[in-house]
Amino acid sequence: MPPRRSDSYGFYAQLIHLCRSGKDLPRCKRVHELVLESQFSRDTFLLNLLVEMYGRCGRLDLARAVFATIPNPNCFSFNIIISACIQGNAIDEARLVFDKISQRNVVTWTTILSANAQSGNLLEAAMIFDRMPQHNVITWNSFLGGCARNQELSSAQKLFDLMPERSVISWINLLTALFRKGHLQEAIRTFLQMPEWNMVSSTLVINCCAELQHISRARKIFDRMPEADVVTWTTMIAAYGEIGNLEEAKRLFDSMPKPDTVTWTTMVTAYSHHGFMAEARALFDVMPYPNVASWNAMIHGYSHAAMADDALDLFQEMPKRDILSWNEMLGAYVHSGDIPCAELHFEKMPGHGVAAWTDLIVAYVHDGRLADAGRALERMPSRDCSTWRALLEAYARGGYIGLAEASFQRMPERNVVCWGALIYGYAVSGDRARATRAFGALSLEGFWPTITTLGSVMSAFSSAGMAKECRDYFGAMVLDFGLMPRVEHYWLVIDALVRAGDRAKAEDLALSMPFQLDNVARAILLRSSKDEKSSPRLIDSARV
Repeated sequence: MPPRRSDSYGFYAQLIHLCRSGKDLPRCKRVHELVLESQFSRDTFLLNLLVEMYGRCGRLDLARAVFATIPNPNCFSFNIIISACIQGNAIDEARLVFDKISQRNVVTWTTILSANAQSGNLLEAAMIFDRMPQHNVITWNSFLGGCARNQELSSAQKLFDLMPERSVISWINLLTALFRKGHLQEAIRTFLQMPEWNMVSSTLVINCCAELQHISRARKIFDRMPEADVVTWTTMIAAYGEIGNLEEAKRLFDSMPKPDTVTWTTMVTAYSHHGFMAEARALFDVMPYPNVASWNAMIHGYSHAAMADDALDLFQEMPKRDILSWNEMLGAYVHSGDIPCAELHFEKMPGHGVAAWTDLIVAYVHDGRLADAGRALERMPSRDCSTWRALLEAYARGGYIGLAEASFQRMPERNVVCWGALIYGYAVSGDRARATRAFGALSLEGFWPTITTLGSVMSAFSSAGMAKECRDYFGAMVLDFGLMPRVEHYWLVIDALVRAGDRAKAEDLALSMPFQLDNVARAILLRSSKDEKSSPRLIDSARV
């Protein structure tokens, strides 16, 4: 027996609200039919709700059709159809609707401003902002959020400073802008100035601390949170995994109320990233609901451990694969040096993206099959910076520095990542002079060095035991470029000091660096004590 139909006005509004939140299109259409059959078929309020309902379902065509039947659309009607256009990525259509409106309220202005700002058209957004008769905090936040999303830090900072009033969203937008531009220390300072913290701001700053490997500070913030969601827990676990503190990562994981699949995958990745494949597999095998990303993470671990047979067993067991699964299996063959299997797997792949072609080319270079690498490069439908970077590094590792330079010259466009790959190539080949010259050329080309680029130059001097030069670049990282050294940069300086025979300074730096003394630093320190007696505190620290 069909449900009894009510003629109550609120009944239809409630039905539309229920369908809108569920995004069930067949049910939405049925409710639409019920409204049309009722005495309220031309009611502006209910038709507005139907336009909004279809917009949220991603059916702009149906939203347009309903909007066209509204007898006398009001300001809210126009606001809703503009929002529907924006949700359907029809920004130009939203602008056309906006231009036709004679009466606009602050919501109308803010909606079109937000659309332009979020799509990256900040100049248009600024012009709309200047034309607005009035602004509220939502308007300011919409513009500020667009600047943050598009990494326009300077504009975001200026807007924030000009705001007559701020909400917690304003602070989060500024934090996001700072985080995305890599200004992590400033993001932490901004967070500490916030009048109140919430889960989003705390998670953002925990990410900043994790990037800087300030894990103790991240943990203090985490522990001070009245409640943390699954994203925050997972971020903290990932931070411990990144620095290799797997015991604390696992303790946190075990104490988490309800870890989701992403959290389980994060813990598996932490183990596999540091080579603990048995622990990673044991955790993977008891994961309640592994998804494709979980399987891919496990195969990725086997790939980098050069365990192609284990990777293949898992690949064949997968209930469902995506293109990344195929790429990871290809990488497993490449890392294991099994080029024939890599070629065969490549031919079986359902599709070949940039990553697959790049892996195959790198495999050929590592195998000394330069002609095959060249032919594969020519067959490649498209290339991006990651292709050229991988090719450069492969040539450099194989000692083909001339080919690395030729590849660099062939690049259609060069960004800081490409320059970094060339510098890395020179560093790997031991050509310190060219690495230094390339670093200088990068700056002359107008690129700002990244922390990775500086690390490449440092590695060239570190491997040669040129401690002074290595420390000079370490200092420039902070003083000249405003970048915070990571633990691997401390390793390079410690290694340079050890190679130069200055074990006392190497020990002092290792024991004073703002990171936990990990296995890499311990190995460097212990290497320095093989032939000579080391100080007790060095040995004690290295064996903790």
